[in-house]
Amino acid sequence: MNKVGIWKELKNIILCISLTPLLLFSSIDWFTKTPMPTLRSYICAGVVDNKIYVFGGANSSGVLNTVEMYDPTSDTWTTKTPMPTARRMPACGVVDNKIYVIGGEASGTAYGTVEVYDPLTDTWETKATMPTPRSGHAIGVVKGKIYAIGGNCIDWTPITTVEEYDPATDSWQTKTDMPTARFWLTVAVTNDSLLYAIAGGEDDFYGFSTVEVYDPLADTWQSKTPVSTPRFGPVSIIIDDTIYAIGGFDLNTAYVPLDVVERYEESTNTWFSDSPVPTGRYLGAGAEVTGKMYVIGGFTSYATGYSAVNEQGIVIVGVKEHELQATNLPVQLQIHPNPFGKSTVISYSSLVINNQLPVTNDLQYPALRIYDVSGRIIRSFNLASCLLLPASVIFWDGTDQLDRPVPAGVYIVRLTTSGQTYTEKVILLK
Repeated sequence: MNKVGIWKELKNIILCISLTPLLLFSSIDWFTKTPMPTLRSYICAGVVDNKIYVFGGANSSGVLNTVEMYDPTSDTWTTKTPMPTARRMPACGVVDNKIYVIGGEASGTAYGTVEVYDPLTDTWETKATMPTPRSGHAIGVVKGKIYAIGGNCIDWTPITTVEEYDPATDSWQTKTDMPTARFWLTVAVTNDSLLYAIAGGEDDFYGFSTVEVYDPLADTWQSKTPVSTPRFGPVSIIIDDTIYAIGGFDLNTAYVPLDVVERYEESTNTWFSDSPVPTGRYLGAGAEVTGKMYVIGGFTSYATGYSAVNEQGIVIVGVKEHELQATNLPVQLQIHPNPFGKSTVISYSSLVINNQLPVTNDLQYPALRIYDVSGRIIRSFNLASCLLLPASVIFWDGTDQLDRPVPAGVYIVRLTTSGQTYTEKVILLK
């Protein structure tokens, strides 16, 4: 079909789409995968080379040093060399394709143990001990450094302690305490810059909804919007810079494991409910591989329901219309030429007043993404601090994230910043 014919077809498509801006929404399709070979809870996991490694934990036979690897491509599990130290409630962090398993407990003793696993050689090495022995803590990795956050020291007293481990020097440093003492929390890292400490609780087993964000560069904490569902022992997974908090439990729900899934949009500091995970559980492990989320193991009933369940979630983004909001917006989004053939310029200019942008701190991580009309992400641009400029541009040559040409059609350009989302349509002709 020639360009004239394609243009006629595209005009028919455009007539079916309102000229008002577009709002993108998401849901999760869940699938059951091959269960983990060993029933267990109190586990942690790390991802290297698109494979998930699950460490330690406990089941009815006791505390474990078990290591099992899941390959999502073949949907198979492989047993690996056990940890030198059996423990439950450790936390994991990945740096330079090695997985650091830190802390945990066994027989009433809290550990500061740090053991690093090399998936390439299937071997273990012991590293410098964490200064504060603990379990039930969480870990985040930012710019090659590991941060151990919160937890407890076996007497079920929650702590606020934050310690930073540098694998390059095999050394630890104490950092600013987390504002809220808690254990069985989860930590998610956005943009390799900020650590979100989510939920958890203290020894009366009423879960917290608290969300606090740590900036390692400034060594400071800030409160954020709480999750809607207070809970102990959820997992958190990052998909396309969006945080998903999954599962958990709370005394208010009579210890019934939760299937709740909430997603956090960093740009607007807002939590949304999403499609529930099929199997409610807590104190399992979560991981992301090639844009898909995996929730593995954990308790499926209070205290004794050790699980091997392995469920995969795929985020589906849809498109729907919404009302045009105020026209006096802090950012203006334009595309020219539109329609385009070989390339187009996506420009976004900020309304600057007295050399100041009328925006909040949420502007620090703006993002621009291109979607097809089914809602699939085609291309993603991390704009970092570009919007601090009065005007900036992105050149798009009609390729996807892997530089492959995309078909002719209608695409959606979405700019997210300053608590607002702006959308425009762009037409690719070939």
